[in-house]
Amino acid sequence: MNIQYIQNRVNTLQTITNEKNGSYLLQFYSQSKIQLSEYITANAGIHSQYFKLSGRQTFEPRVAIKWKFLPEHSFSLAYGLHAQAEMIQLHLVEKNTPDGLTTPNKNLDFNKSHHLVAGYGFQINENLHFKIETYYQKLINIPVIPDSTVSGINLNAVWGFNEILVSEGSGKNYGIDLTLERYLEKGYYYLFTASLFDSKYTGGDRIERNTKYNRNYVFNILGGKEWATGHLKKNLFNVNIRFSYLGGDRIIPLDVPLTYENKEIVEDPYRSYDQKLKDAPILSFQLDTA
Repeated sequence: MNIQYIQNRVNTLQTITNEKNGSYLLQFYSQSKIQLSEYITANAGIHSQYFKLSGRQTFEPRVAIKWKFLPEHSFSLAYGLHAQAEMIQLHLVEKNTPDGLTTPNKNLDFNKSHHLVAGYGFQINENLHFKIETYYQKLINIPVIPDSTVSGINLNAVWGFNEILVSEGSGKNYGIDLTLERYLEKGYYYLFTASLFDSKYTGGDRIERNTKYNRNYVFNILGGKEWATGHLKKNLFNVNIRFSYLGGDRIIPLDVPLTYENKEIVEDPYRSYDQKLKDAPILSFQLDTA
């Protein structure tokens, strides 16, 4: 793998990594479904991973229980530990030190997250279902730059990233989701969803901040209608409409004095994702035939 990039105002390529090697990720799992009683079902399992490059291994227990306490009503509770290896280009970042060329990120740990979910479902009638879920997610072993606001939680494109990282960051997400769904029957359907949530992270400076994904709320309403067409009524004409209302994106505010001084955009890292843009209403239509 050979990755190079050009820094702003520097017209030469900077080498991030130049490795010729191999690695692999092994995954193992086992899952069982247990009928505890006529109304209670449990699913339990174990998932494990081994990443050759870092030498790290995970052990991830998962369990879920569903209790149908009335014919149309059910309650569910689930816990799971989930792990994910970082992108390989982060592990292979190279740095020059007095001891020579090193790969300081090679032994980064798996990102891990504890998921806890509780839900209630109500089958209102044959075609209409209501569901409510609350959840809490705790993220650990997140790669961060020491004494910095930078966290792997907020990284998207990492091809030009060449910083030393440690697996000491964390984060948390919690919220509630509501869904009302009318299944397709008699030629029409509709769906309403609402999500209220909060998303925080702690970087290498050990200060809790908003993540870039912390919109706080998302609402969706969609529906559709189909008609049989053609001489033999074997074709379909569909009309679908969707309206979404999303909380505003989070951005890093500008450091205005430095921006003017340097004559280029300079963000204020100590106010990471402190600023929220305007909410985004989105309306879309779809017409098709089959």
